Amino acid sequence: MPALTSSHPGMAGSVNEAAKLIEINACSRDDIDKAVLLGLNYPRGIFRMADSWGIDTVVNELNRLYEKYNHEDRYKPSKLLTDMVKKGELGRKTGKGFYGTVSVNMKQLSWKRIPRAK
Repeated sequence: MPALTSSHPGMAGSVNEAAKLIEINACSRDDIDKAVLLGLNYPRGIFRMADSWGIDTVVNELNRLYEKYNHEDRYKPSKLLTDMVKKGELGRKTGKGFYGTVSVNMKQLSWKRIPRAK
C-alpha cells in the first residue's frame, strides 16, 4: 500500500475526490472501493487506505497541497472529510472512519468484504 506522504500527493487528492462523490450521492463507499480494487488493481479500496493512514493525515496533506498550489479547488478538503476530523472519526486510530461507526451524514453500508479481482 502506498504511504500517504508528500511524494504521493495524488493519494490524498484521490481520497478527497472519492469523498466528494459520496457527498453528492453519486455512488457509495463500497462502489468506490470496489472500483479502485478492480479498476486500478490496488491492494485495498481508497477508503480502507484512508482509514489506515488516518483521516486527519489525509486532511493535513490536502491542506498542505491547497496552500502550496494557490488554493486550487481540487485540494480543498471535502466537507465530509473535515466533518469526520471534527468528530474524531480518524479511521483505524479511533475505531471510527469510513469503516466502522461513522456519525457524519452518510448512509450506513454493510460490512461485507469486497472480493479482490482474480
